[in-house]
Amino acid sequence: MGAMNSIEVFTAEEQSYAIVGGGARIGDLNPALAAAGYRTTTGVCECVGLAGLALGGGHGRLQGQYGLVADQTLSTRLVLANGSIVTASATSHPDLFWALRGAGHYFGIVTEFKLKIYPAAGHESWAISINTFPGSRLEEVCSTVNTIVEHQPAEAVHMSMISLNPAISTTDPIITYIAFYDSPASALAAHIEPLIALQPLSTTSEVVPYTALSKFLLSSADAVACWPNAASLLRFPVDFHTPYNISAMRQVYDLMARTFRETPALNQTWLAIEGYSDQAVRSVPDEETSFPWRGDNLLISPFVIYGAGERGLDGKAREFVEGIRKILNAGAGRKPEELHAYVNYGNGREKGGMGRLGSGKEVFVVFAY
Repeated sequence: MGAMNSIEVFTAEEQSYAIVGGGARIGDLNPALAAAGYRTTTGVCECVGLAGLALGGGHGRLQGQYGLVADQTLSTRLVLANGSIVTASATSHPDLFWALRGAGHYFGIVTEFKLKIYPAAGHESWAISINTFPGSRLEEVCSTVNTIVEHQPAEAVHMSMISLNPAISTTDPIITYIAFYDSPASALAAHIEPLIALQPLSTTSEVVPYTALSKFLLSSADAVACWPNAASLLRFPVDFHTPYNISAMRQVYDLMARTFRETPALNQTWLAIEGYSDQAVRSVPDEETSFPWRGDNLLISPFVIYGAGERGLDGKAREFVEGIRKILNAGAGRKPEELHAYVNYGNGREKGGMGRLGSGKEVFVVFAY
């Protein structure tokens, strides 16, 4: 599939669009669109393929302004399990088109997408603010962030990580809070002023090209998230809507700190928190696509990382990461069977959210592996 990475841009008065090959990656698409003066919602990680991202719904930094990646899909060309080639759109195989936008990973091999794109003029650069805090201030940070995101503009994205930084402490995780803003640096400064007033351990502010944002989240093509077979990595996501449950966040922090002390081999683990704007996402009716969790704008994923040769840690690592997810899910007021988990981040054990798939009028054989 990697060779099917062509990207063609077409300008139209009503709606410009791009024809994107099924093997194109985010690291291919964003620069190609930028070079043509356009942009669209894409994911954070550069090594991820557009196909998998879009078929699972597709969260991204521009979703507050344009919606999910799936909301940009005008048509999808794919090979079905019986070998036939079809193009699914709002007017051709509409039931399949509905399923492909949020629950589409098993209906065929996608060879081509037609995506909405938007002029990028005036939006080539984004403001970033990176702030670090000790774990002892977690409650203050979460409370302040809850206040900030209550009125989060469509142009803003909030990301956080809880992880070890040996330069600060070898046992106690720190909090790294990153705010991105598709606007001048002055607008970002005003937006997060209450957070800066907490006097972080460190603050770094930059203005960078949109295409360079992934490196700040360890998601560029050469970052750890894209390393092939370099380490064992477990990811057990849980999604909900802001605000943060501060008590649950403290329990997670304490569990991480305790685990790092008891099992140092797991101390490369970090908790990734993606806080997206959702104005355009929520403007799309639930029934328009198969994506199940439009009401969730906060994606939390513990990345448990340890050496590829340390298979004896598998049980401990799984217990650790499942413990984090249970705390957060309960903190969202949900029972275990009510778990919300973004399918593109899932590990295959999540259930729920796909009940509507059985209601389509057309029947398609799904691929089994």
